[in-house]
Amino acid sequence: MSGVEAVDPRSIERSGRGSDLRPVGEGATAGALATLGFLILHAIAISDIWFSAPMMLVTGAACGTCLSWSHASVFAPGTTSTWVTWNTAQTGLLLLLGLASLAVFSPQWSMAELMVDEPPLGELFGQALPLMAAFTVIGGIALWAAFSRRASTLLSVLATVALLVLLLGHNAAIIGLVDIPAGGYYLVAEMLGLIIVLGVSFTAIALLLPGSSLRSTRRSS
Repeated sequence: MSGVEAVDPRSIERSGRGSDLRPVGEGATAGALATLGFLILHAIAISDIWFSAPMMLVTGAACGTCLSWSHASVFAPGTTSTWVTWNTAQTGLLLLLGLASLAVFSPQWSMAELMVDEPPLGELFGQALPLMAAFTVIGGIALWAAFSRRASTLLSVLATVALLVLLLGHNAAIIGLVDIPAGGYYLVAEMLGLIIVLGVSFTAIALLLPGSSLRSTRRSS
């Protein structure tokens, strides 16, 4: 006898199927925790928005789920490096959306109009929707072409970009529709900075979770 135990291929297959959902659960958890941190930071530095906490926590978990799903789909298996790269690329897309809004749109509303009790946000988002849709398709295909090019991964990439643009990028998409005074660009920088903080904290939390599969996985040689 060689001393090497035979391995049942079916047990490996079953194990692989069972572990597929683990990164997705970690992404959902990290998304909710990163959102909680965002709410605390926003309350300390800007204003109290705890009234929206339930909806935002669900949104954070949904975005985290999609990010982990698409990462696991594109990088099989993934590593710490691919996880950081993937989330950096997704965060970068949201920042580019803000720059695209400034380049494409002409201001339609003043900053003062957005500060009233009933701001015209519905109209702003309606005007920005075509840009958001086009950006989702172009950005999603660009990421897919850069990192995968496998037909089986296209859906997860497009779905992730669509969800992030809709739930997190809508404020960036309306920047170009607002007439921002010279002294008001710090608000734009603040908003884009919060997107970066949210992306960085989500990426880090997922890696720091106990027993994180995103931290422990390695590419096979």
